[in-house]
Amino acid sequence: MYFHCLVRSYGTSIFLVLFVLPLIGLYAHDIQQSIRLPTFADFDINEDFNIDSVDIHSGGDDETGEFAEKLTSTSTLRAVALMRGPQTYGVVRFEQHDSGPTHLTGFVSGLYPMSQHGFHVHQYKVVGGNCESAGEHYNPTNQPHGGPNSPVSHVGDFGNLHSDAKGTSQIDLISDKVSLRGKYSIIGRSVVVHLRPDDLGTGYNQESRKSGNSGGRIACGTINFVSINKS
Repeated sequence: MYFHCLVRSYGTSIFLVLFVLPLIGLYAHDIQQSIRLPTFADFDINEDFNIDSVDIHSGGDDETGEFAEKLTSTSTLRAVALMRGPQTYGVVRFEQHDSGPTHLTGFVSGLYPMSQHGFHVHQYKVVGGNCESAGEHYNPTNQPHGGPNSPVSHVGDFGNLHSDAKGTSQIDLISDKVSLRGKYSIIGRSVVVHLRPDDLGTGYNQESRKSGNSGGRIACGTINFVSINKS
């Protein structure tokens, strides 16, 4: 009896290894191949575009580069960030007319279903796909962390992304704090999606006033200049 059970168990293991597991691997590969991440070509951006070639922050945060001065004229500016992470990806578009508010549109997928994730502008561009290279929240005015409707907050405190049952968040928001032009332009910086919800600075610890206790970074992208259309 023991021998028959052992043979049956051994035969089942061989069947799983030889037939079932390869099929699962092929299925997973097909799913991976079906996920098409956006590229710069989708937005008419040259593959060799390099924000470092544009003199926008040459004088640091307290001065304005030559390119940023040109952006103060009457025009519509557009920028885009291609979001990448181990499992999370998306596109965030930015558009600003004259010196008015900035309109953000796009999506982020690969989130936990029906969840919230902190969403902010960070100080530096992303280097080598490492979201930690983005630095801390962009905060040139030295304010405590808050939400998009808080009286005081960081420049790029967008609050939370809200995912649907498929783990996708549609982005459509207007910010009168963030700008693509002038002294505190966010072009060449980055936008980051965090693992946990942002408490909007309402927590009772120091981290709340710094980052909203939103945890690790699951996707990020550099905010690249796309176009200027004169009005």
